[in-house]
Amino acid sequence: MELINKIDKLVGKLAPVAFILITFLYVLFRVPFFDEAHAYIISQFPLNEIFQLTRIEGHSALWFLILKVVTIKNSFYPYSMLFFNWICSSVLVLFIWKYFPFNNFIKFLLTFNSIMLNYYSAVARPYTLGVLTLFIIVYMYKTKMCYKKPIIFSLLMVFCGYLSVLLALGVLGIFALFIYDIFKEKTYNLFKNPKKDIILIFSVSFLGLILLFLQLYNPDIPQMKQNWEIWGFYLSVIHLLFKPFLIHQDSNYLQILFNFICQISLYVCFFTFLIKTKKAAIYLIFTFISLTLFFLKVYTGGIWHYYLYFIFLLIAYILEFDKLKNQKLMNFLLTLILIFLLCPYSLFLRGYDETTYTKNYKKLLSKIEEINDKDVKLYTPDTFSPLGMGLVPYFVNKNIDVYDLKGYKLNSFEHNKNIFNFDLDEDLFLKSLDKNKKNILITTDRHALKNVGKTYYIAHMDETNSGFYLDKIYENKDLCFEIYEIKPVLYKM
Repeated sequence: MELINKIDKLVGKLAPVAFILITFLYVLFRVPFFDEAHAYIISQFPLNEIFQLTRIEGHSALWFLILKVVTIKNSFYPYSMLFFNWICSSVLVLFIWKYFPFNNFIKFLLTFNSIMLNYYSAVARPYTLGVLTLFIIVYMYKTKMCYKKPIIFSLLMVFCGYLSVLLALGVLGIFALFIYDIFKEKTYNLFKNPKKDIILIFSVSFLGLILLFLQLYNPDIPQMKQNWEIWGFYLSVIHLLFKPFLIHQDSNYLQILFNFICQISLYVCFFTFLIKTKKAAIYLIFTFISLTLFFLKVYTGGIWHYYLYFIFLLIAYILEFDKLKNQKLMNFLLTLILIFLLCPYSLFLRGYDETTYTKNYKKLLSKIEEINDKDVKLYTPDTFSPLGMGLVPYFVNKNIDVYDLKGYKLNSFEHNKNIFNFDLDEDLFLKSLDKNKKNILITTDRHALKNVGKTYYIAHMDETNSGFYLDKIYENKDLCFEIYEIKPVLYKM
């Protein structure tokens, strides 16, 4: 027993340090994927243009403003951005080890699961800082510190909500419980100045909500509402709740078993919370329903968004830890989920998320540098791809101009304002072609070619009787990279 205690203490000291060192090396050698690069490009715009893009991006301006502060010069891209996020993830892990009410084994599983290790630690998006802020808010609420420091508590709630609308749902759940405690359980006596502090909290929270609403009101994000994505998410929810053993072509047996464990855990946690503590049950129900409705009605999301289901479940558990810590079946199932999450094959068929798979980005950049010169003008129909977003900061640093199908540079405000409008405007496209240069189209997204007719001739019958066609001059199947020369044609009436 003494040896086990020594090992446990040693793990408690070494695990956070190991995480910090491993992720430092990871960050040092990785290339940001297109979502990170896109946020970085937006952060380089003037403030008024950043605020104009919030309705299009579905995020408040806060993360873009943070990047504007921490990214000093383009020449340092991407390290200032990546290492800022790495610092946030390191603090998050240290916070988990110091303040979470779990044993070291559970903390180890929370630290080294595939989402924390491969996404939150390395990918420079607002969720790492947001989850850290949410955990601090929960800690302040749990320890009653929110009554001693109401201004800090209020500002942290607004700050977290501004980082992500999804995290705002978790904050809103805590805020609702906080208000319930004040008026139902009469905890207002814990304030130093009850009347003043309550007015202050409501004022800050209301003002923050109004400002967030003004930035995101009536979002203009057409690709977020694609019916096939919504239907796919709906089917995933149904399968998780009622048919976890459903086998389809994109599943492996480990994923199916993991889905089954998640299904059982969800039901066990829900009924355990409901029986043992209403507060945890209410938080779980509110956040899970809100998240699901958001994914169905606004944006279907990605794997890092879906991990918030587990984050919110964890918070519900922590809120009433003293009443739930002895529930053996529930604890066993939650531990089993964390063990499954150690293996990325539980989540991904190939063991990695292809969205964040950036291994080939530098190879693509090298090929583009090779074909780029003063006699070439480069275009791409890609949007969510290495060429459409992921390599744009590198293009800027290397003075490579790449244009969209409307003739706007990929790092321009005009391009980013219209980034979700995929339709080909032949007038703008034809006018943007340079008659004195070789016009080249590059793509890593064959689906994007439908906007320019794939390799087929596209007629543009107007007073000039002009059009164009694409002549393939290079293909690399390993990189899914294709190069076409855009050749004009003229018609005789």
